[in-house]
Amino acid sequence: MPLTLAFDTSAEACSAALLRNGAVLAEERKRMARGHAEALIPMVDRVVQAADESLSAVEIVGVVAGPGSFTGLRAGIAAARGFALASGARAVGVSAFEAVALRALEDTGRRASILCVLETRGPDYFAQDVGVDGKALTAASVMTSGELRQRLSQGECLLAGNAARRLLSELPRAGSALAPGAGLPVAAGETIGGIVTEPADHPFTVRELMSHTAGFSYGIFSESAVDRLYREAEVLDPDISLRDMIERLADIPLRQQPGTAWHYSVAVDIQGYLVEVLSGQPFDAFLKERIFDPLGMTDTAFWVTEDKADRFAEVYVYDEDSLLKVPEDEPLRDRDYLAPVKFLSGGGG
Repeated sequence: MPLTLAFDTSAEACSAALLRNGAVLAEERKRMARGHAEALIPMVDRVVQAADESLSAVEIVGVVAGPGSFTGLRAGIAAARGFALASGARAVGVSAFEAVALRALEDTGRRASILCVLETRGPDYFAQDVGVDGKALTAASVMTSGELRQRLSQGECLLAGNAARRLLSELPRAGSALAPGAGLPVAAGETIGGIVTEPADHPFTVRELMSHTAGFSYGIFSESAVDRLYREAEVLDPDISLRDMIERLADIPLRQQPGTAWHYSVAVDIQGYLVEVLSGQPFDAFLKERIFDPLGMTDTAFWVTEDKADRFAEVYVYDEDSLLKVPEDEPLRDRDYLAPVKFLSGGGG
């Protein structure tokens, strides 16, 4: 395969790579909302030097030709044309849809068609269906979220592209009744364009919620693209309600297919919300009426009332000499246990 220089300035990043025989010799990528024109040429120079090659040896110049940012595309295409004219190389335009789809197929190892959705910087989306060979199945078009919702209902596919997360947030929310939310998509991988998703094999069940196998995560005990979304959305914000938590979860794909793996998660908090929906009571009121009072658990609640504060136990930890001490930076000490809380955590208490 000829020495190939490839770069992309179509979206929220500037990237360049030098390849030969399908192998990447050197590459560089930098996220940026603007400034592609200024960043690209120095980036290409660094990539060529890192590969110990010469621009004069390049035989093919590949550039992502859109759709995407007009200014970014103009900078990339002009640079590709300039490199090609200077070196006698052949300039080749690559569809942004094809680039996203091929990366998604490689990263996920899935053999499924891909619905690529890219940002238009407006309320709609650039969209195209791409087959397992990376070739377009439909013409590229601009579509609304309603049109894409209808498309997604027509059959199984992977969803990829830098607008995939925004589209997911505009689809019907799980919080509307929770049961429809069992149709949350599942993260199948991560690409430069964002998280790649696929449909769930089946709606998650209450049994799976109760056994931490429903596909959710916590955002704090493991690391993945989905966990990062949990942290960004502040799913465990102590100043929100269980209903608010559900609304935030509705915008985030499942971490794994329901029923396929045990993974410690917010599933118990979701069960708390289910109790509220099914009983028509706040979670704490239900627990008090149906469990705590009948069992005589008079000291069990989500916060300590003033009349019991004098019996509230201190938190202790072991020091380096294995002696008990009151910690100075214990996170549990930072919470005001004497004040009512809004987030009635089914998992944390």
